[in-house]
Parts: sequence; C-alpha cells; structure tokens
Amino acid sequence: MKAFFRTAFVIASLVIVSACGQDNITLPDGGGGGTTGECGSWYPGGGGDAGGDYQFAEGSTLPCFVWESVRNGPKGAEPNTYINVGELYLMAKNNDTAMLQAKFGIGEARALVVAVSAEQCSNCPVLMGALADDKDQLEALGAVMVGVCRHNFFDTSMETNLTMEEADEVLLDEDGWLEDWHRTNDTERHMDLADGIYPKLAVIRLSDMKVVDLGTGAEYPDVGPLITILQGLDSM
Repeated sequence: MKAFFRTAFVIASLVIVSACGQDNITLPDGGGGGTTGECGSWYPGGGGDAGGDYQFAEGSTLPCFVWESVRNGPKGAEPNTYINVGELYLMAKNNDTAMLQAKFGIGEARALVVAVSAEQCSNCPVLMGALADDKDQLEALGAVMVGVCRHNFFDTSMETNLTMEEADEVLLDEDGWLEDWHRTNDTERHMDLADGIYPKLAVIRLSDMKVVDLGTGAEYPDVGPLITILQGLDSM
C-alpha cells in the first residue's frame, strides 16, 4: 500500500514549522518528485516501492501519511494542527524531547495509540473515557494519543465523513476525550474502517512503525490490556 506526502513534505531539507510555536524539524529527502512523493528510504520498510507491507492493519507497517484535519486544545469547527507520521517517527527515533513536548506534551514517544469512536456509538464512551482516566500512566509509557471519529455508527455505507466540528462534539462532549490529546475526523481516510466495528484501538510501535495491535472495544473493557502491550513493546 502506497502512502504519499504532499510536495511540502518531501522536498529535500524542508523545515516544517507548526502554528503552535513548536521548534523546527528537518525531514530527509522523501525520494519523490512532482506534486507528490513516496516515503523515502529513511522510513521503516524502505519506503515507496521497497516492497514493505504498508497498511493500517495488525502486523503491517503504518503508511507514511499526513493527517491534515486535526485539532488539539479546545473544541472547534476547523482543524488547527496536523500529524505527520514521518515526522513523529523521526521525533521518536532521535529522542527529540523538545519537539515531543511541544507537539504532544510528552518527553518520550514509544507508541502511537489511535482510539476510534463513532457518532451514536453507545460503547465508545466506556473505552474513550477509560483512556482519559489513565492519562498519566499512558503518557508515562510514551503513548502518543490520537482520537478518531469519522462516521455515524449506523452509517453502513461508510461514505459520509463527519466534519471536524461533529467529530469534536462526539469525542469531547460524549466520549470524554481530553482536549490536550489530538483528534481527527480522518477526512483523508487513511484508516480502513470498512468493517464498521467501534470502538477500535490501534497500537503502533514507533521504533519501526509496526501496527502491533488492532483490536475492538470488546477486547478492551478497561485500559489494562493496553498498558500491558505498552510495557512489553520492546519484546514484541
């Protein structure tokens, strides 16, 4: 599966500057050209057409994408930040504490934890609220937390994306997701949610961007299993 950066993320030695007063970070040459470029050899699996298994699926390498529709902080109608997966990988690899603190509020990043909810999902607030309750322990274990809400639970067509404002209302008002954790409506559709099962919880190990776990809310009645996974990341 191919994943693409916009030109702004793939030209050599480009400095990315956020709107939130973060420090700069320089990405290596992405190895592409034109209006889009493939992830370069610096990304796990070799990037591009190197033969790696790039999917949002358990056992695969996470595609090197950019979520541009992301909010952080108080509820709002429009995106106000982004999540660049390649940038996050480099932050973790280089143990860039200053950047991690500025962007995610943690000093060490070991895993990207993606929690997926849906509008009118009665079981979703249980999991999402439990994650919020264990904020300190999750962050101490190096978890970068991202909440996703893209669909209505009863939308079997899976064709209509919620707006960022609608996703915010679900995640913050109904699920108890924390304002200082990132959240997205995945308008770019980087995640495969074709089975329509909610909630979901994905754990991506940042050292090699491997999706080490992708489960449903039924497997996570509390945060205990997630804590166990995070504690054992290095041995998985």
